[in-house]
Amino acid sequence: MTDNQEIIHHRTTLAQTFLNLRLDKDVRIIDVACGTGIVAEELRSHGYTNIDGLDPVEGYLQVAQSNHLYKKVFKSFIDERVPTPIEDDTYDVMICCAGFFQSLISPKAFPELIRITKKGGILLWNQMEGYNSISGTIPQFDESIQFLIDIGRWSPIKIIRCDLLRFSDCGSAYLRGLESSGVTAPGFVFIMAKLT
Repeated sequence: MTDNQEIIHHRTTLAQTFLNLRLDKDVRIIDVACGTGIVAEELRSHGYTNIDGLDPVEGYLQVAQSNHLYKKVFKSFIDERVPTPIEDDTYDVMICCAGFFQSLISPKAFPELIRITKKGGILLWNQMEGYNSISGTIPQFDESIQFLIDIGRWSPIKIIRCDLLRFSDCGSAYLRGLESSGVTAPGFVFIMAKLT
């Protein structure tokens, strides 16, 4: 897919790979599948405060809002058939942690994520190793990415293979009374630039 591949052997998070891009602190960010806001919390601790959140679970958004993590929240799914209530070309950065799993976001919804990102904007998300064996539409992940490269919608900046990538799952854990939860596993961070 790209020659811009990298391997990271130490423990890392999606937010840390974003921080390594060294973007201006005023970039407008949408945190997709934001849960209770663990990614936004990490970004805010480094001076990024222009962040909105999107998640279909009202309880997660209420927790995030009680912690003042987002300027605005959207209670919405990312669906290939139904647009979100977000205008075209709104965000400089789309970030999504642990959103591409069975019954969550389908790779068929990539065009919707591209639509809400500004031209020249960055889209980054993580994915566990072995995702091609997940049922549903996830095995179409690579071909969906490649199709959008081929038709000129986006271009890969970098694909990072991480031995110890933290996938946050704080939303359901928080609502069960735990402070945080998640899994650290081998995985990938995809970083794309919107072209059109």
